[in-house]
Amino acid sequence: MIADAAAQREIKLGFLRDACRGLPGAADTEPRWVSSPDAFGYRRRARFAWHGNTLGYRALHSKHVNDIDECIVLVPPLRAAWTAVRTRLTDALAGSGEIQLQLGSGRRVVAALITGADPTPALFDACGALSADPSIAGVSLRTADGGAPATWGDEHVVLFSQANAGINDTLVRTVAELAAPEGLRVLELYSGIGNFTLALASRSPSALVAVEQDPRAVEICQATLEGRGLRARVTAGDASQPPKGRYDVVVLDPPRQGARALFERDELWPGPKRIVYVSCDTATLSRDLRIATGRGYRIDRMIGFDMFPQTAHLESLVRLVRA
Repeated sequence: MIADAAAQREIKLGFLRDACRGLPGAADTEPRWVSSPDAFGYRRRARFAWHGNTLGYRALHSKHVNDIDECIVLVPPLRAAWTAVRTRLTDALAGSGEIQLQLGSGRRVVAALITGADPTPALFDACGALSADPSIAGVSLRTADGGAPATWGDEHVVLFSQANAGINDTLVRTVAELAAPEGLRVLELYSGIGNFTLALASRSPSALVAVEQDPRAVEICQATLEGRGLRARVTAGDASQPPKGRYDVVVLDPPRQGARALFERDELWPGPKRIVYVSCDTATLSRDLRIATGRGYRIDRMIGFDMFPQTAHLESLVRLVRA
């Protein structure tokens, strides 16, 4: 995004206003803005692509790969790792594929390659050389059709719920404050590895149900809760079909496609006193809010979190209360 901080703020708040425009409560609710503490060097993970010997980011809504020498929104370890990837792998790549970089142990980076064709001996050799780079903790290589990956070094990653650590701390606190779960029955959906679960469990210790589809994420969340002496019922399942029961508060952080199936279910709505909705896509947020307000809710909080400065992406937080 080519705009200064003030312009980015107005553009992104415009996205949030448009998503809520015309819905009950929106005209009476002034959107808030939370800036990222870091305008650059904040991103803890990244997804690159290659086509032939071109490495970089895919163009928006396209398979075309733009050659990228450096990405200044990445944290320094990822920037160093990207330089190592380009140095070690470029001449060995063929066809097309994807490279994911994420922080691993000791602030070093794990590189995960997914190739659309059978790896060549040259690519195996290059991955081995990459794993020896001081910036790299480990490398994995697999084909797009699945199967066990080839690995070098320590390819295990430190899982993060959000790419921007500085602003995520504020987001977690705000979600817990707006949920106000004390003494209430709380349902958290799309709970992941527990980004919000820990904060909610610390304030609602005996009546929190968290639902996440990924069994590994459920295990991590449960282990983290136990390690901190917190309690919650964490279950693996489809968040659009939550466990039956009566809930006073619903907190949800769905993927980009939103939570339409959940809001279209009759069993849960209306019921909860309030809904705290975290969204990474204002288009699906708008669609879901229209369904929710049609079921008897109104908006009383709108907050934009600048999770991804220098990009057009916005993390939104909307609270709905029963009208």
